[in-house]
Amino acid sequence: MRLQVLSTNFGVDPADVQLDVYQNNDVTVINGDFVVDTTNEDYKMAFALEIAVSGLNCPKSMNTTVFVMNANGGTHDITITKASIKTKENNQRIICVRPVRAYDSLGMYRVVFRSMFAQPNVAFTPQFQGFDSITPEVIAGAMTGAELYLHSQSNWLMLVMKVTSLTFDASQNHVQATLPGFPSSANTNFPLIFTEELWSETGSKYYPAFIENGVLTILKDGNGEETNSPVKFARAFILR
Repeated sequence: MRLQVLSTNFGVDPADVQLDVYQNNDVTVINGDFVVDTTNEDYKMAFALEIAVSGLNCPKSMNTTVFVMNANGGTHDITITKASIKTKENNQRIICVRPVRAYDSLGMYRVVFRSMFAQPNVAFTPQFQGFDSITPEVIAGAMTGAELYLHSQSNWLMLVMKVTSLTFDASQNHVQATLPGFPSSANTNFPLIFTEELWSETGSKYYPAFIENGVLTILKDGNGEETNSPVKFARAFILR
């Protein structure tokens, strides 16, 4: 279900905020993204990025995380920031995202939801009662130390992935692998994150990763050669 975005307090047109949701009495899973213009005066004044929406049932949530990525070209910088749901006057649901001021100098950054929200102080049905292990079968390039675990519900998935090394196909600059048993209906994209042993205020780096019809594609996408990066990691909640 697509949430209706009514307004924002940081200068982004509501039509440019695309958020899809699955919700039940226990959890709320949101997928989507939007781009923040850090030169906008409304953004500069915002303590929290507030998105007023219609169609969200959860009145209040604990903090969760969303991805924040450089959207101004160049390096594939990525970090996380906290997000939550709250209710304001007139029972208005608000999704709140903490701004990443370390990214202000970039001019633009993208906020990406592959996130689950849960209410505080509410007893709910346990959601994670087992994971399936999937062994990627490489068809282009190479990867070592690949581990992929999947928790599957009827309307959403939780994906956890770790890779030790990637060798990108020389002609396409990608690594591809089939994922036996991965639900064909769950097409998605997510960042595969790696951290080099060099401190940076903009956080880590990432490779764009896509799953379509059970095929995983990891793009080099202009990233330079890694140095001192022992592992690449991803975790995402994915709508089906």
